[in-house]
Amino acid sequence: MNSVAVITEETGAVSKNERLTQLNRTILETEAKLSGFRKVYKDTHPDVRNFVAQLTVLRRERDQLEKQQELSDKSRPKKATSPLALRQIENLKLRSPM
Repeated sequence: MNSVAVITEETGAVSKNERLTQLNRTILETEAKLSGFRKVYKDTHPDVRNFVAQLTVLRRERDQLEKQQELSDKSRPKKATSPLALRQIENLKLRSPM
């Protein structure tokens, strides 16, 4: 049962990382588009204003996701890496009934 919880937590972390990567990619693409539009249009142009608004929303979402990830990383217990601790964990798993 514990292994299912661990797998779910790790999957959640991976999906958050993927979402973070996707957000950063979208931000870069939107910044590039905005840069191109600013070479042609003024900041008052509707498309330029739309890109600026999109960037604001994307950056806010990315920042919130990063904060959530930092908090979950801090609250997640550290995994045992010493050989003795790993052996003890394995012994406990073998002793506990399923």
